[in-house]
Amino acid sequence: KDAAPIMKKLFMTQRAYQRSVLIDKFGLVSNGDGRVNVLLVEYWPIGLLEGWLDEIDKAKAAVSRYQITNPTLYETIIKHIEVEAMSYMYIILETQGFTIASEKRMEYINRIKQDLEWPDFAGMVITSKQSVQAWVDGLPVA
Repeated sequence: KDAAPIMKKLFMTQRAYQRSVLIDKFGLVSNGDGRVNVLLVEYWPIGLLEGWLDEIDKAKAAVSRYQITNPTLYETIIKHIEVEAMSYMYIILETQGFTIASEKRMEYINRIKQDLEWPDFAGMVITSKQSVQAWVDGLPVA
């Protein structure tokens, strides 16, 4: 409940962005198969995504007290929050991975790799043919 207001606001902001920008401004709609290429830099301003990652950090800070008082609950909450961060970092790396500072790029790559150490995240996939682990392992680090 400590992070809920932040995460709800983030969810609503993301939904509003998808509706007003991706659908209304750019006209992105699926052709019936559910697939639309949304990984274009013009759809995702870096400030927007980094702002959403800042909100993720605020949500994590809001539950930090559980790290001491209830570590099991803390890890569960952090996983729920961090899975959202992974999607934003994925979009950044796919659309702007070579235009951001290399230190920031490596920070995102390492954060995703760290997240994938959780057994719950190990089997995550991007498509039926590619796991998140294979994707992140294939990213150039320079």
